[in-house]
Amino acid sequence: MLTRAGKSVTIVDINPQSITLARRYFSLPHQTTCHVEDGAAFLARTKYVFDAIIIDPFIDERVPPHLCSKEFFHLVRERLAPTRCTFVNVFLQHGSDNMAHAGFLVRVLVSPGLFERNAIVMGGAVTDLHVPTLQMRPEVHAEEIAHELKEMWFRTGRRPWNSCTASDRESRCSEPQARQAP
Repeated sequence: MLTRAGKSVTIVDINPQSITLARRYFSLPHQTTCHVEDGAAFLARTKYVFDAIIIDPFIDERVPPHLCSKEFFHLVRERLAPTRCTFVNVFLQHGSDNMAHAGFLVRVLVSPGLFERNAIVMGGAVTDLHVPTLQMRPEVHAEEIAHELKEMWFRTGRRPWNSCTASDRESRCSEPQARQAP
């Protein structure tokens, strides 16, 4: 969708089959630049500065520790334009505060569920972000995606981003979870 909107997109995936499958079954455009490499190694190697860095770090059901380390998020900050954002897809149970410790202002967008629910941890220029809505209709599952987006909310408070209380789920307040590095 980003490519269709005229944006330059670079994808980095450690598994070459992911890129092959994305091209074959998910309409990944051929003009999208793809690298088969570890994400941290790619960021360390490149000198490019990005408008957004989106990280979906799962290998099976786990997140490699180096992709949620303080050092990794320092590297992300170095490769991110100053007024831009990074987004990390996580299960809340996999979280840590390393993004905040790397100096990012952090907000957390959570989805409903009691166990292993997904969250999008956002860092950078995130104060004015809103709960997402569909801007472009996806080719498949548009209604289900729209429904899931309506069910998401921003977590509130200043506790570690991988914790959530019943009042968070009930209030669904969109106040930023601002946290500056010490």
